[in-house]
Amino acid sequence: MKTKQVIEAISKIKENYNKYEENLGDFSKNFNPNGAENTAKIAASVLEEKK
Repeated sequence: MKTKQVIEAISKIKENYNKYEENLGDFSKNFNPNGAENTAKIAASVLEEKK
């Protein structure tokens, strides 16, 4: 990721912080710590398929 992309991403979060915070709250409510490992495996699998 380039510096410009990181700056743009941070700017988007700042512009939409309330929405970001709300979505993060929803995510936290639905987050299952035991499912984190499973989720990581799925994400890794998807990323591998895209290579």
